[in-house]
Amino acid sequence: DPQMDLATGERLYSKWEYRRLLEGRYVDVIQPDLCHAGGISEVKKIAAMAEAYYVKVAPHNPQGPISTAAAAHLCLAIPNFLILEYVRQEPYRDQAMQETWEVRDGHLYVPDRPGLGVELNEAVLLANPPRLDRTPAQAFAADGSVFDI
Repeated sequence: DPQMDLATGERLYSKWEYRRLLEGRYVDVIQPDLCHAGGISEVKKIAAMAEAYYVKVAPHNPQGPISTAAAAHLCLAIPNFLILEYVRQEPYRDQAMQETWEVRDGHLYVPDRPGLGVELNEAVLLANPPRLDRTPAQAFAADGSVFDI
């Protein structure tokens, strides 16, 4: 009988929401989104809580160059890191960085430059403003939870 890990958490916003999942032992993997759950410091606290329950962390990644850099640095700092979501779907996202991070054999190599290690190309960003047709609309379920449509 193969075991399948249960993962959730892309839409949780606080350590208190994760606490309920962890104390109930409802999940094997949590997927906090740094943009939703309070940034690097807060998600590091959530990861520490998860470690106490032997729960792995696979951060959700909204895929922008800055959020990817922040998530990658978080992953390097937590012992219960499992995997980081990383998709190259828009060519300009790599061009938006002065120097593209190397991906080799399924591994993202994080540079040792100061801060998050990202220097943005403002001309590329200005030429590629946010597109509303690509942004999912948010809807609310009867219980108040948020989902994308």
